[in-house]
Amino acid sequence: MTARPSAVPMPIACGFIVTLFIAFVLTTMTGSGSAPLTMGAILALVDGLPWPLLWLFAAYGYGAWLVSKVPGLAPPRRTSAGFDHLLALALGVAILLALGHGLARLGAFQLFGTLLAWAPLLLGVVLAALRIRRAAASDPAPIPDPTPLNPHPPLISPRWALLLAAPALAVLLVASLSAPGLLWSTEFGGYDVLSYHLQLPAEWLDHGRMGPLEHNVYSFLPGFMEAAYYQLAVLRGDAVAAAVSGQLLHAALALLAAVMTGRAAHGFLTDRASEEARRSGDHSAVIIAAVLVIGTPWVLVTGSLAYNEMPVVLMLATGLFLLARPAREIAAWKIGAIIGLIAAVAVGAKLTAVGYVAAPLGVLLLWQLPRSAWFKAVLAGSLVGLIVLCPWLLDIARQSGNPVFPFATDSLGLAHWSEEQARTWNEAHQITAPIGERMMHAWNELGRFGIGDPPNEQEPWKPQWLILPWLALLGGILFAIRGGSRRTAQLAVVVAVQLIFWIGFTHIKSRFMLPAVVPLSILTTLGVVTLFGAAFGPVLGGALGGARAAPPTIYRFLVAGCLLLWCLPGLLIFARESGGAPAAHLGMTEVLTGDALSAAQRRELGRRAVPWIYLNHLLPDDAHVLLIGEAAPFYLRGSFTYTTVWDRGPLEELAGLSPDEPEQWFAALGERGYTHVYVDPTMLRIWKRSGWLADALEPEHLLEVLEEHLSQVRSWPAGARLYRIN
Repeated sequence: MTARPSAVPMPIACGFIVTLFIAFVLTTMTGSGSAPLTMGAILALVDGLPWPLLWLFAAYGYGAWLVSKVPGLAPPRRTSAGFDHLLALALGVAILLALGHGLARLGAFQLFGTLLAWAPLLLGVVLAALRIRRAAASDPAPIPDPTPLNPHPPLISPRWALLLAAPALAVLLVASLSAPGLLWSTEFGGYDVLSYHLQLPAEWLDHGRMGPLEHNVYSFLPGFMEAAYYQLAVLRGDAVAAAVSGQLLHAALALLAAVMTGRAAHGFLTDRASEEARRSGDHSAVIIAAVLVIGTPWVLVTGSLAYNEMPVVLMLATGLFLLARPAREIAAWKIGAIIGLIAAVAVGAKLTAVGYVAAPLGVLLLWQLPRSAWFKAVLAGSLVGLIVLCPWLLDIARQSGNPVFPFATDSLGLAHWSEEQARTWNEAHQITAPIGERMMHAWNELGRFGIGDPPNEQEPWKPQWLILPWLALLGGILFAIRGGSRRTAQLAVVVAVQLIFWIGFTHIKSRFMLPAVVPLSILTTLGVVTLFGAAFGPVLGGALGGARAAPPTIYRFLVAGCLLLWCLPGLLIFARESGGAPAAHLGMTEVLTGDALSAAQRRELGRRAVPWIYLNHLLPDDAHVLLIGEAAPFYLRGSFTYTTVWDRGPLEELAGLSPDEPEQWFAALGERGYTHVYVDPTMLRIWKRSGWLADALEPEHLLEVLEEHLSQVRSWPAGARLYRIN
């Protein structure tokens, strides 16, 4: 009798088990004397995962509809699957992000309860179900099997991908289940998550619609990903309850971006590359590039937070995949429209994608098309992009008069800001130093980030790029030498455009160059498959394109070992976070608000260590707190007022009216209904050192004034203080 084949290949099963085992070990890293939080992680996963899965399934439905309506959109493939499901999912993410943002701007999510928050998801689910039903009847393999792409023995089998990426996948999963705002020192504990990525959806939930808020300048940005977090908050009924779901959604986009980068690498490899490289690569290129992306520590750090980086990376990877082959059975205006959609959604997710995604894809699109087709492609792409971004532009223009506020304030208007605020914002977000100094910043932030002595002892310094830029340089040179000069040039142009934008128009921070992980990983992959393609070619006497010997086992182990090694630094970085206790806050969102604690626990933790719990549960019900130096109030409930460092609050306003009469400030605050003032001197000192702080909030003087005119209620070991307005 013949053995029945296993439903799940052994390498995949091993990879799944190893990933879970590493994840289990990570959940025990809660510090000495603390119990493992494995069960807390499981409960957080069970509670948080269904919502991003629903969102992604709906996205697949929209993308499947688009792909089915545009024949020839996907590059031709010699596979048994007749429909590109992964491309459908990637494009569906773009469609659902754009659709969700438009509905959120209109206030539709909360018009009839949660009906219109559910409606786009349910419609997407229906479209997905129809596609799957059709696929079951016509597509033998719902997920494309890459093996038939090339009948020659592969360098790395796809079945081993999960095992090779297991350390990185475990980190991504466990970090995504942690309470937001407490992991990753290079992100200062995820400060931006608590100050706007999740904080703004919480405020929009209270206000009933997405829109600009004058106390938080980040609400004036497009916010496509924040609109998705807002939608999840509406569905859950609470932004804190939806926080882990948001992180898991962002992590899922990181995985999809890695896979699409791999598919783009395969596309760049198989067109006009050397025959040896092409034949040695086949679907090994997909695996190598995908593991390179997901194993890069910067992807793990940002992907596990409720950030907006991963839609940008995904859109770039998808665009490069679509443009990997110049010959296409699709009209120029159609491919232009698709690229316009992708670019606009990337820009809507993060404005810097103008230089990291839109410009590179635009250049590559024109490169691939004949000049006679340029006008149609550019016109279609521009119109689609404008339509996608129109809800944001109109909403901000209505509120501020400047459709791109807080940018272009010199020409389009300051809105509610002063000239000083605009100047401070511009200086903080763009380096005006000489080109030599900028190049040195670029070298430190990309060429050697985390390697060697840090240029600034006050900022975290960890190897979160590893050596990817240098591997990409070597890979591109090797691929060009072996017959892929045109493809290398195209990817080099993509990286060059990104570098020019990063150095010329940003503050040159390492994380802001993250979209370059896509072309850098592709270039590295092309070099790897070219190297091994030259090392073993057709068997003796075989014709070009005929049979070929399997790659030597030593080569397979070498490549597999290098990929596994690539995924280990992220694991080590994670293990050293939070003082060696990176799992200390798994599933702790409602603990940090105090909602899941008893009255005795609230008193103990609130008075001793966690100001949020004290403010939420130990103040009178009618308390209204003015926060000074606290711009990340995500875990706060009740009535409070805050501003970001760039905005100005009531205390700055009153100090400007009567600078030498502080008693007038607090009398006016009391008349406006404020009962308490909470101040974080540590953050005020950081803002002052950075040159961002308003003069009225000079820390030492402010503390003297507060001590003299108000009654201190409580202070905390970290330095924060709470005062009662008499």
